[in-house]
Amino acid sequence: MHRGKPRHEAKCKPCRAAYQAARNSLTPRKRHPLKAVWRGMLTRCYNTESADYRFYGARGIGVCARWRDSFDAFRTDVGPRPSDKHQIDRIDNGGDYEPTNVRWATAKEQARNRRSNVFIEWRGQRKTIAEWAESYGITRQALRSRLAATAAGDVFVGLEASNGNV
Repeated sequence: MHRGKPRHEAKCKPCRAAYQAARNSLTPRKRHPLKAVWRGMLTRCYNTESADYRFYGARGIGVCARWRDSFDAFRTDVGPRPSDKHQIDRIDNGGDYEPTNVRWATAKEQARNRRSNVFIEWRGQRKTIAEWAESYGITRQALRSRLAATAAGDVFVGLEASNGNV
């Protein structure tokens, strides 16, 4: 290593590597795993250049002031991510990101919580087409065909629930 020359580490590759290694050992830079989730949420809601802004911020969806101003508050309120397969999900798709309106959800749970989903209410239960199809052990397309061909009350006639949750 060269000594006595100011800012030499910026020019000499071995010196620069040694300088950066020493600096990194003094200041650990491990990021909290939820930091990316928090930043993504803020970006979707407030960055007009974000590809997803039109689905969030442009629709008036925001982040509560407590979370917008503090990552630590967000982390405390949502708790640890149950697994890498879970993502932050708004329970009410028209509502803001706030403690009473978010949950950790899998991709399957999120897919069943979209604005574009078609819900069927039958015998006091409200479910998506996918959920009803799963309950009866048929495909979504088969259920859609039955919906198109029959009256609402007759859609499930002749089907037996495969999991007893009907």
